[in-house]
Amino acid sequence: MKPTAKKPKSKPAAATPSAEATPRFKALIAAGKSKPKAPATEPASLPPADAAPAPGTAPFATLQDLGATWIAYLKGNDAAVSTWASYQADFETAATHFGPATDPATLTPETVAAFEQSDAVMKTKKGRPKAMPTILKTRRVLRLALKWAHDAGRLSALPFAAK
Repeated sequence: MKPTAKKPKSKPAAATPSAEATPRFKALIAAGKSKPKAPATEPASLPPADAAPAPGTAPFATLQDLGATWIAYLKGNDAAVSTWASYQADFETAATHFGPATDPATLTPETVAAFEQSDAVMKTKKGRPKAMPTILKTRRVLRLALKWAHDAGRLSALPFAAK
């Protein structure tokens, strides 16, 4: 068997900046350096327990406020127009059922269960039964909005029975 000669290692080809690259990144590539690493950040400190809530972090006073803020959040986080528009319509169904001025903190597992079985959720405007995926989505939208408010610290407890 004939010994093979090792090929000398060559340097990788220099990166060329794309049209979308930032001027700083282009300068780094031209200097032969790699993409910069993200700077380490300090964890945010928590405010004192007795501090007043920051603007926009107080509990929601009405379902209407919760719904408008949640839909704005979805829009701001690049939800598709079809998603937030259908969620808005389903949330309005819930707000109409409970009353738009209802305090979300007053919802109970029993009132949510009554909503989930109501004609507004279960039937079309003509009184025919809705398709199960439609029923499930309407129920899910209320649950998602309330969970979002709870996770954001703007709703003290979730009004859902444990599953």
